[in-house]
Amino acid sequence: MRAARFHGVRDLRIEDVARPDVGPDDVLVRVAYAGICGSDLHVYAKGMFGIVPPMTMGHEFSGVVEAVGDAVDRLHPGDHVVGDPRLGCERCEWCHRGECHLCAELAFVGEAIPGGYAEYIVLPERRLVPVPASLDLQLAALVEPMAVAVHAVNAVAQPGQQSAGIIGAGPIGLLTLIVALATSGWHLRVAERVASRRGLASALGAHEVFEDTDAAGERWADVVFEAAGRPATLTGGVRWLRPGGRMALIGIYEDPVTFDPTDVVVKEGQLIGVSAYGRQDLVDAVVLLENHAAAVRRVISEVLPLEQAAEGLERSSSGAANGKVLLDCGLTDAPRGRRS
Repeated sequence: MRAARFHGVRDLRIEDVARPDVGPDDVLVRVAYAGICGSDLHVYAKGMFGIVPPMTMGHEFSGVVEAVGDAVDRLHPGDHVVGDPRLGCERCEWCHRGECHLCAELAFVGEAIPGGYAEYIVLPERRLVPVPASLDLQLAALVEPMAVAVHAVNAVAQPGQQSAGIIGAGPIGLLTLIVALATSGWHLRVAERVASRRGLASALGAHEVFEDTDAAGERWADVVFEAAGRPATLTGGVRWLRPGGRMALIGIYEDPVTFDPTDVVVKEGQLIGVSAYGRQDLVDAVVLLENHAAAVRRVISEVLPLEQAAEGLERSSSGAANGKVLLDCGLTDAPRGRRS
């Protein structure tokens, strides 16, 4: 089968590899679409997250069950699924209570084990989430990042909040906007330096858009979502935050940041880290995506064939792609399902 494998910084190769074997608890999925995520860009540009080459990248994917192991009883050939790509240690207290996103050894499919930039992926049944067959598989590939947005909104939402600011109108920022519009009564402002992304945020329903947080003036936000992962957006987000407000840190920082916590102290603000999502967030994301499919579809900017995975990563990292780039992994050529 074809797979896009990371061999080193900015070295992604399309290779022919063996189709993975299916163990008793495993499910073989024929991948339909795989999304390029911000964390994939960090891997591609800097080799972050402990990835050991060669490794098939990709943790956002949708597909159709091709075969299941003998011990699998929840999923069947032909079912449509998306991934729950979190890999915890399975030993700590957080893993035991189903919160493996808090595990100190948290890793992800596509970094620790082969991922979805391929024609097939095999995972344990518990690492897959069923989705309705009526849901377009292109849209289904955005369930995982939408779960990040669901988790972020839930992490900071409290009664009495009236306004929210989102810094960064990339895919996560835009999905956070969609989730917030659907689930809160906030007046939503978006700060984004790229004009075309500001236009998309406005078209999706943002009440105000700015080039940066300074342009908001003294119009503080009860809630701020930092979805850009840059030193300037972190400090700008703290300035934007209303005294007593809550700020969700969603972005991943490639380098350490110099930061004066006094700015948080004097406001009695709360900075809340958002690490991935829980299982229920994925389930809720499926429902939200179904109900807001037209809006979510606008977040997809390009669909490229798997062979152009490196180009997709370059376009995403350079800002040439305004939204989510998906890789078409060739499901249309898939044979009929079977049980192994």
